[in-house]
Amino acid sequence: MSQNPTAVLTSPLVWVEIALLLVAALVLYRLGRPLLALMAPHFKPQQREWMQAIWTLLIGLATVAVGVFILNLTGVPVLYPLGQDIAAGLHQSAGQVLLIVGLAFVAWHLVSAVSNRIVTPDRFDRRAVRIKTLKDVVDSTLRVIIVVMSLMALLQLAGISPMSLLAGVSVMGVAVGFGAQSLVQDIFNGFFILLEGQYGVGDHITISGGSISGTVEDLSLRTTTLRDGNGAVYIIPNSQINTVMVTTRDWAGVSANVEISRRADADQALRVLEAVGNEMYADAQWNPLMMAPAQVRGVTALGLDAVTVQIFFKVYPKHQSDIAMEFNRRVKVALQQAGIPLAAPARHLSFEPTPMDVRLLAAGGA
Repeated sequence: MSQNPTAVLTSPLVWVEIALLLVAALVLYRLGRPLLALMAPHFKPQQREWMQAIWTLLIGLATVAVGVFILNLTGVPVLYPLGQDIAAGLHQSAGQVLLIVGLAFVAWHLVSAVSNRIVTPDRFDRRAVRIKTLKDVVDSTLRVIIVVMSLMALLQLAGISPMSLLAGVSVMGVAVGFGAQSLVQDIFNGFFILLEGQYGVGDHITISGGSISGTVEDLSLRTTTLRDGNGAVYIIPNSQINTVMVTTRDWAGVSANVEISRRADADQALRVLEAVGNEMYADAQWNPLMMAPAQVRGVTALGLDAVTVQIFFKVYPKHQSDIAMEFNRRVKVALQQAGIPLAAPARHLSFEPTPMDVRLLAAGGA
């Protein structure tokens, strides 16, 4: 005996089925579009439009028919039996495979939608680094889980027990376990790098005793990807990373060394450096990049033809080069105006692109 349509409409389970039906219809429609795109080169533009319209009509008709069946609208002459046949087909193996693939498709795109809504702060700081790194790792991990669970469901549907298969894999894993030790170590090292927040995406790091240096572009449980200043990409297994120098953590320092002539007045040169440093700190353009006023450290070296004076800047990470180059420009002009000669013999203004040291050399007379 069929249910009363009014009673069916008041059942929460019916509306859950309707919601699932709409999701399944959307998935089928989206899955059909790539297939039509593959066949498109073999058809004329007008034929492709007709195929798209027919596919949309079929999905819409099937959705309405199954909806009529779920709502138990037996009075609808054509749609009710059609929906009944489609629902019966979905209970078969082919329908279940389609349902599993559809749910995996939805979950995959849901992960992307949620991940894209996580916006990292524009300013470079530890919170932004951690959010971006965890966002990428969680996104890839969830995708792997979706694929594994879908494969296990399909195996179960094919009559293959996933547990027995895993048991067989574990036996085989003993045989290859020695060969996979480095992989396991990669994953363990990557896990603790993420857990402790040692570094993250966007950080500038130096590893392998200084032989490899660059900006972290990607960090996973297995590898760390760096790009150096020349654009070269390094992919390093996490098990090979023992000691890491992070130059963009919390704050960074710029030591500006200015070599003046041995006949110049060192005290006057220090006053010029201090004035230039204070001028930069008071500048609205450069103040947001500096964490504290410039610190004049004094005379740091004496040479046969030069006296080295030094000033130190405490700046926000990733702004060392900007601060150093602007200071080079300003101090060169200020020393010329003050009549303080730079070191001789003839040299040139240069900047060593190291994280902690800036050297200022220019032509000058003794």
